[in-house]
Amino acid sequence: MGGFLQSSEQNIDLQSNIGGGIGRYLNNTNCATIVAYGGLLYQDSRYTQTATHQPDQNTIAGLAAVGVELFKFNKTNLTVKASVFPALNQPARVYTNLNVTYHVKFWGNFTWNFSFYGNWDSQPPATFSSSDSGMSPGLGWTFGNQ
Repeated sequence: MGGFLQSSEQNIDLQSNIGGGIGRYLNNTNCATIVAYGGLLYQDSRYTQTATHQPDQNTIAGLAAVGVELFKFNKTNLTVKASVFPALNQPARVYTNLNVTYHVKFWGNFTWNFSFYGNWDSQPPATFSSSDSGMSPGLGWTFGNQ
């Protein structure tokens, strides 16, 4: 797995993750997919430079995550992805991410979606925020081969 994060709320210029592990499908049907996985992760965090210089932080962390996707073919889709990264080289520090997206096709090729994201750090650098979250609605139109 891999990921990138930029957060002006948490003063993160770039947080890069790369990791791997093993997982298992707990449910995989025509209307639901549930997967859980775990492993190890390397994280490099580069913070916005302020009056107090914050050096880059390199973290080795455990990885525990779950993904849930519930759908009704060509009509609705709910996706929830949650992950926890307990830092192995910084005891008691835990990173948590949550992403939720709901998508519904409401008329012809028109769609509506709603997304929520959240990022939390149990021990951010001094004076920096420990969390960032937000939500956004959207309208869409699909065309072409579906």
